[in-house]
Amino acid sequence: MKKGNIIYICGRAHSGSTILDIVLNNCPDVISVGQMVSGLKDGPSRLCSCGKRRDSCEFWVGIIDDMISLGYSIQEIETLAYEQANLVSQPQTWLSSATKNRLALLRNLTLDIYVSATRRSGSANLVDSSKEPTRALFLARHIEQTRILHLVRDPRSVVYSHVWRMDKENGYFQMRNRKFYMPSLKPIFVVLVAAGWTVGNFLCEAVKILRPEVVLRVYYETLCSDPDREIRRIGKFLDIDTTAVRQKIATGQTLNTGHLIGGNDFRLNQNVTFSAGRVEDKILPIWINMVIFTFCAPLMVMYGYKWIRNIKKI
Repeated sequence: MKKGNIIYICGRAHSGSTILDIVLNNCPDVISVGQMVSGLKDGPSRLCSCGKRRDSCEFWVGIIDDMISLGYSIQEIETLAYEQANLVSQPQTWLSSATKNRLALLRNLTLDIYVSATRRSGSANLVDSSKEPTRALFLARHIEQTRILHLVRDPRSVVYSHVWRMDKENGYFQMRNRKFYMPSLKPIFVVLVAAGWTVGNFLCEAVKILRPEVVLRVYYETLCSDPDREIRRIGKFLDIDTTAVRQKIATGQTLNTGHLIGGNDFRLNQNVTFSAGRVEDKILPIWINMVIFTFCAPLMVMYGYKWIRNIKKI
């Protein structure tokens, strides 16, 4: 098996990381594991995209057994990466060395999971779509074979996705792994999503400044409108063959969802297909657009997002 990489998808929630995860999983020599950080933190009952619980999935049971045989505890396996990925760990991740303390333990655990997952799958490259920029920083600083895909999506689309879920699910909002059902707090949640889009993407840009050679910015809109060209570009950056998945997408074939331990629930659908086309969103109320422009304008300009988009009226 050739030497491969830990491929990390960094960005914000509701930016399309799960579909990118699945696309990469359908490339030869690549195994995608989904949002590994939150997926492991959720414990043995977490559903894998194969349809089984983590404690019933042969792939994940094997990895956990391998880690325990190497001397890791269940608590370390489930919480070490989660604790480090928290935003409050940014200063420590910038300043601390991985030669000692818990960062050293996390580095070893990450590499051991990589070895176990790639050995069991027969692939050389592992994809983790946890998205957290603090974890991206850790990987970029302390693991040489890291490659980061910074996935960017128009903040209006991101906010719309959150708002749609809030309206559908009684004010549902998730923050730091806590779930809220408070319709009355919708304006505050909208502000948090918009501000979080800017902060999160800014921190991803900081990682690119640190190690520009290992970070590739990917636009969700381009991935949707011209998947063949964008996936080819990603493959060139990662040094992987994307011919098979591009052929599947071009012919409308079902994509293999593999063993994604976390991500959007559509990963549990065994008949996932990728449909290329223009990206359009339903119009947002004026007050939400004003919130987005207030918090996101600088990076929107930097990323080339137009003020007026193709929209569908509700």
